[in-house]
Amino acid sequence: VIVGQVTRSTGLPTEDGHFLFTTYELQVVSTVRLMEGQVTVPSTIKLVRPGGEFAVGSTIVRATHDSYPPLMLGSRYWLLVGHVRKTGAFVSRQTSAVFALSSEGAKLLEPPPDEGFLRAIPTEVLEAEVKGAKCPPR
Repeated sequence: VIVGQVTRSTGLPTEDGHFLFTTYELQVVSTVRLMEGQVTVPSTIKLVRPGGEFAVGSTIVRATHDSYPPLMLGSRYWLLVGHVRKTGAFVSRQTSAVFALSSEGAKLLEPPPDEGFLRAIPTEVLEAEVKGAKCPPR
């Protein structure tokens, strides 16, 4: 589990060209918890999620995935991530484990994305729950 701030996003087509995905660059603000045997998280990571935008000439192509709301540039998030050893990238492990952070607390992102969020909980409550949770063995 990390807290990261989105600093860049790049939409790209999948290898077969049938869908889009986005590579987000995140500045890691803190590492909340690592599972046993998980790699150390660098200060900047690339996170891959389904959906995104891609320019084909002067046409913008968009694709969405109901379970993966887009992350917003400049916003901070709590994310449950997994590491892809082959590429060095990180991927979202569970869509239900993505929280937007603000001065009001941690807010669970729920599809479909909209201007509001399903619920808000204080950040310290979320942090205590995450740190106290038992991680299953790999």
